[in-house]
Amino acid sequence: MSIIPGGYMRNIMLAGFVPLFLVACHQPPPRECTLVPEVGVQVRSPIDDSANRSISMGNGQSVRGSFLPTAALRVDAVGVQIGNDGGRADGEISIELCQDGRCVHGHAQVQGSKDNDYLEVPLKPALPVSFDAGVVTYSLKRESGSRSVAVWAYPGIGSQTSLTHGDDKRGEALNLMMRQY
Repeated sequence: MSIIPGGYMRNIMLAGFVPLFLVACHQPPPRECTLVPEVGVQVRSPIDDSANRSISMGNGQSVRGSFLPTAALRVDAVGVQIGNDGGRADGEISIELCQDGRCVHGHAQVQGSKDNDYLEVPLKPALPVSFDAGVVTYSLKRESGSRSVAVWAYPGIGSQTSLTHGDDKRGEALNLMMRQY
């Protein structure tokens, strides 16, 4: 009678083969071996969600902000928490997202969005965000529309977190959800 369970020995043997399998995946031609399907990642801007305030956005108005990234990822889209007047708002919002001199843009229609939820703004091309590249900056603009739209600002976390609306600059950030698909 063995004191080592049978499943334990099998797991040890399998673990021994995994490095060989992984090495084979990195041989030419690239991308021929997929270990795990791509997983979607969502990372929120560094905010303290214990308090918030709304910022009303009229046509042509914009807010600008900055923060240090909390994760490294490829940002394919940004979710922006908006208030859309109970679903009655229309028009378009645009965003510019930058890091280390690289900037990407996106646009989204407000009509059909959920009130006080994230409005998804696809970015073309995607923006690779890393810790080494430093501060992420953004500018959100209300391009058009006839009904009230608000964005939600929260106390920021970190010394590089700031939000500017007109002449008002605070240690806040918009509630942004950076998404990698």
